[in-house]
Amino acid sequence: MQIAICSNIPVFWENKCLDKDWCARFPGAVWMPVFAELMSRGGHEVVSGDVAIEKIEKGEWQASDVFVIQELNAKHGMKLIKIGAVPLLLTGGESPLFSYYFYDNLWRIAPKFKYRMLFSGSFIGFNGQTGVNIPMRFPSFSKSDIRTTVDFGQRDFMVMVAANKSGYPPPPSKIGELKSWIIHRVYKLFSASFQKAQANELHSKRIDMIEHFGSRGLLSLFGSGWSDERRFKEKEKQRVLSIIKRLQPVFCEDKVKTISSYKFVVCFENISYPGYVTEKIIDCFVAGSIPVYCGAPDISDFVPKESYVDFREFKTLGELESYLLDMTKEVAMEKIEAAKKFLDSESGKKHSYEGFASDIGKLCLGQA
Repeated sequence: MQIAICSNIPVFWENKCLDKDWCARFPGAVWMPVFAELMSRGGHEVVSGDVAIEKIEKGEWQASDVFVIQELNAKHGMKLIKIGAVPLLLTGGESPLFSYYFYDNLWRIAPKFKYRMLFSGSFIGFNGQTGVNIPMRFPSFSKSDIRTTVDFGQRDFMVMVAANKSGYPPPPSKIGELKSWIIHRVYKLFSASFQKAQANELHSKRIDMIEHFGSRGLLSLFGSGWSDERRFKEKEKQRVLSIIKRLQPVFCEDKVKTISSYKFVVCFENISYPGYVTEKIIDCFVAGSIPVYCGAPDISDFVPKESYVDFREFKTLGELESYLLDMTKEVAMEKIEAAKKFLDSESGKKHSYEGFASDIGKLCLGQA
């Protein structure tokens, strides 16, 4: 069996998606080399989409023998399908806030594939008559990543690890990138997917958390882009810029190691969207820290409710602060243990690289 993994991100082309050390630099990517290794044990060959195209053009492979696993609207996947490859699985771990073109065209792209593994909000209003819709379980960890829990009483209070990233990034400094920025900016004005996502964005909630907890000395901040004043709205500058300067955020080299030394983690998705549960909350579970979660409205369908603090249950940030400050070590450890138990459950394993790769392998082998 010949399988092409078609990513829409150039860093995974040229078979780099098969390099575990390389993929470890990118959230959610390690499933690809794990999957390739798993399939190779059965004599099946996995390559990146561009390499598959080269093999077909050289006559080494027949297009009709190639099964396509396509991420979002990856160009290599679309080309392979056009020349006769089999569209097996469509998947994607990005939200419509940043992959708006894909979501705008989902009705056109998705029906070609036998399986569609996407966030469940993607299936609302999508009535493909063929194919199977599978809710996405974002791959986030290996069992060896799970950290020994640091004594709760010895930890700092709260941390946020997030880039200062919104749906409206500032113009690029390089002239060569300006044209693309303008095209995307104009497209967003007419993109139904982007406009809906922007209406449900949660980056502004992160700003609120920084203002409240950062001003009280209860928050540490890590991530890129916070020193770039162009990334803030004028009102945001007045509210939080001085606080952020005091927090002195830096890039986080090892997220799990960093957050494991904090009691609570600000765990806000980019948007509120059904089924949009990414690595953020799973990273907290792996680290043995308690996530303060805001994101998927159906989050309790994915992880046990007793394993996190639901931001939506508090009327004010002051109320949330009091609840966190008053939490006993016993209650905290109950949440941490619930999270560990989840990671070891069948449902939790679906978020592991190995579990995710195994699930996709089963779909592939069903076609062999």
